[in-house]
Amino acid sequence: MKKLIMLTLMVGSVFYCNAQLSWLKLPDYPGAGKLGVIGMALNGKGYMGLGYSTLGTASNEWYEYNPGTNAWTAMAPLPSVGRWSPAFFTIGSYGYVCTGAIDGSITNETWRYDPVANSWTRMANVPGPVRINAVGFAIGNKGYVGTGYSANTTYNDFYEYDPVSDMWTQKASLPGLTRSGASGFAIGSKGYLGMGNNTNSTSNFKDFYEYDPATDSWSQKADFPLPYVVVPTTYASSNDGYSLGGYYYQYAGITHNPLNMLYKYNQANDEWMLSGTFCGLPRGYSGGFSLSNDMYIGSGAQRNDASPASMLTDFWKLTNGLTLRIENPGTYSDFDIYPNPAFETISIDNSIDGRTMNELRIYDVSGKFLFRKDLVENMNIIDISTLASGMYFVELASSKGEVLDSRFIKE
Repeated sequence: MKKLIMLTLMVGSVFYCNAQLSWLKLPDYPGAGKLGVIGMALNGKGYMGLGYSTLGTASNEWYEYNPGTNAWTAMAPLPSVGRWSPAFFTIGSYGYVCTGAIDGSITNETWRYDPVANSWTRMANVPGPVRINAVGFAIGNKGYVGTGYSANTTYNDFYEYDPVSDMWTQKASLPGLTRSGASGFAIGSKGYLGMGNNTNSTSNFKDFYEYDPATDSWSQKADFPLPYVVVPTTYASSNDGYSLGGYYYQYAGITHNPLNMLYKYNQANDEWMLSGTFCGLPRGYSGGFSLSNDMYIGSGAQRNDASPASMLTDFWKLTNGLTLRIENPGTYSDFDIYPNPAFETISIDNSIDGRTMNELRIYDVSGKFLFRKDLVENMNIIDISTLASGMYFVELASSKGEVLDSRFIKE
């Protein structure tokens, strides 16, 4: 029997975040704090589940989100051992979950979820080695899974799934180096895959590729603006793909620096743009989906060490997130920068609304990371004399993972 988690939208149960994009906080994801959860949209509703818990075990839980009632409902769990960070895609009215880590091992199983019958069916295994952190997406009526890692080995092999015959066929491998934790989505008749890193995070990638199933071929596209991103949440519309959050390893002494940035990839122009930021805590390994052009994101973790303090349960919506056509950098105003416009230096107070911010990061207008600086008490003066004229974005981060954003003009 289905278990209703939350019935109605109550006054005070949601609130808007006034930073950058208008994110709306919704009732928490009921699956408790987990990393490596997945999310998908089916028949006008969202589904999230699976994941790795603070108890060190993989979950088989599965939940439905109804946007009409703003309610979560517990659905039939995956009738197998729990798993986290699998590949997944949707075809028609069905959702497919493939590969992933299970307790003490890794699997290449494929399961199909039917939201009407609220039931799971075991399908043909993904060929090749078992793997975790693979990428999945669907183009038309076919599913695709590739990359990932197992046994200290990363992969670039790529497979096509036919749901009619329940058969997998190996396709052309992803060009470039093998990788794990990559990003992928489909726009129209093409698939896109890139970024990620190697098994030990010692090599990281920003390259990005387009897959054409008609010719079974790959072509390289514009690099991701940051040096790389690992395990973000991805979305796609008929024109654009999106990468939200994920981990970024560049900062010294921080093994899993979580991001809160929303990047948009425009297929027609082959370009990435920073569209805004997410006002919840930055995270990776989160679940997400899109419904009626709205973006949803929830759960995940600030680190992938399964520590209780890093696990998140909050759940958010960005209304019309898939139809944002105009980037509006003028909305980046969480804190003041003096002077603005500036010439040689800018000044920033690192104590904001009772929060002490201890790190500053500067990005150019495309979202490319430029440099970071540790902050000291009270007012900080930052040398910007070497920057070219133009607009720049500034992030301030606290030791708790809070991130605030602003901007300035260099003249």
